[in-house]
Amino acid sequence: AAAAAASYQHCCPCSRCRTAGTVSGPSQRMTCLLFPMCVFFLKRSMQKLQQQERDEFLRALVTSQTCAIIQLLLEICLPPSPSSKEADKATTELGNIFAIRESVCGFVHQLFIENPLVIRLLHAQGYDPALLPVLVGGVPSMHMCLDVIPELLEHPQAENQTFAIQLAGALAAAYPLPKTLEIARSVVGRFHFMARADTPTRAAFCKACLPSLIQLCTAFPLLSGSAVEVLLEFRKTERSHAAAEDVWGSSPTSEPDILDKAFEQLTVQVLLPSRHT
Repeated sequence: AAAAAASYQHCCPCSRCRTAGTVSGPSQRMTCLLFPMCVFFLKRSMQKLQQQERDEFLRALVTSQTCAIIQLLLEICLPPSPSSKEADKATTELGNIFAIRESVCGFVHQLFIENPLVIRLLHAQGYDPALLPVLVGGVPSMHMCLDVIPELLEHPQAENQTFAIQLAGALAAAYPLPKTLEIARSVVGRFHFMARADTPTRAAFCKACLPSLIQLCTAFPLLSGSAVEVLLEFRKTERSHAAAEDVWGSSPTSEPDILDKAFEQLTVQVLLPSRHT
């Protein structure tokens, strides 16, 4: 690691480091230090793996290590969450985040191509959904993630199912392909299933996943009819439960308000434009 860090200008994919030899913020300095260490570590691991191609345990270990490195780099890509005292500092850091994301996305793309198993494991682990637009826009091989969505939808953990839907929405916007359409139909089926869930589970699902339903319908307007049925089903369930449970109040993040917003977005972004085409 020390040897890699000493030659970071040759390893770091950040153009600023290669051209100027300097970095402009703490996050970018950390990124430029981590990159060569990660490259050095993974190259040594891959060399060892090539020497023992039939060692399945070693292959699984290298894949797990690769995912751990990607998770670490993805955390650096998250924008700062400024407090009132750190707003100016956060604004400065935000100026560096685009260069950092570009470097990380290029690195992740290379790892996806070299070892597709990383894609499956990384998305089974999950990561912050706020990074989905970053990765879909910056990693050319993200379309390979379409293959993991059906498996995640069948996962027993609700968090994995939610992440699968959010991933499907992000990918549909970038890759409106026939294969994506089939996956989108499966996702809509999951919405019908979740409409019958208990109130807390259903409310959390609405908040996390209804924006993805709008993304799917925007990419595939022919799904808008099914989406309307889903929203009406959620509304019917919400009203029947609300008669027995007074848990929502008037919060803007309550289930009725979330459903109203989803109806509005579906109408404005999908239904009305489709009437004029």
